[in-house]
Amino acid sequence: MIRLTLFMPFIIFLSNNLFSQEIKGCAIYYEIINFRGDSFLKGDSSVLFFNSDTSLYIKNPQFNIIRENVDTISIPDINLKLEVKRRYVSEPIYKYKNQSLTYSLFQNGDSSEIYYVLDSLPKFNWKITSIKKNILGLDCFKAISNEFRGRVYEVWFTYEIPISSGPWKLGGLPGLILEANDVEEQIFFRIMKAEYPTSYHCDFKLNPLIQHKSIDYHINNIKEVIKKFRESIAIIGEVKNNKLDAMERFPELLEIE
Repeated sequence: MIRLTLFMPFIIFLSNNLFSQEIKGCAIYYEIINFRGDSFLKGDSSVLFFNSDTSLYIKNPQFNIIRENVDTISIPDINLKLEVKRRYVSEPIYKYKNQSLTYSLFQNGDSSEIYYVLDSLPKFNWKITSIKKNILGLDCFKAISNEFRGRVYEVWFTYEIPISSGPWKLGGLPGLILEANDVEEQIFFRIMKAEYPTSYHCDFKLNPLIQHKSIDYHINNIKEVIKKFRESIAIIGEVKNNKLDAMERFPELLEIE
């Protein structure tokens, strides 16, 4: 039996007042999104609950209660700061292997809409290599994916936790994924702590009050958000072209959400 230490006071709420079911393990990851270099670095805590059939990946689990805040967005190229009021929620991704489906909770940028993005379970067609390294005392092997929506992923997984899951939508290997990044090194997942087996319980059910939207609807929605953002910037002043490149690609980059 493998026992890895896990300390998760901020996610105990998942077992309170909810229908819960047995899970086999859980893991805490640190997720980094770094699309434009160190000047645009984002890091989030995430937790993964998993059993043989289902997994629940939650980014920002500390936002279990909707929290309002005012963010300041700086645009140094035109010496501008914008204050934007946002409503923060945790961002769960449900992966149902028996249905080959994923459901990702998404909050619209202006908080006017919250919905589940319905998508098929990704097929990464992994190539498992013989390259090994040790992570948290576990022997891990490197695997490389085929191209998935414009990205190729390199991951480290372990046969010692024989659950086909991992952070975000990653999975499909004969063991848990502990580390991952895309080959362009813009997206990183690093496991911090884990517990397998575990005594924790969580709810794998979707919220029946939240609507389901297709991935096509979601991408079109994001494109509209980008369009409005660019129009507002154009009114204020010009921004260097290289600063807008990431915005043009944003629907692809946002696939990490």
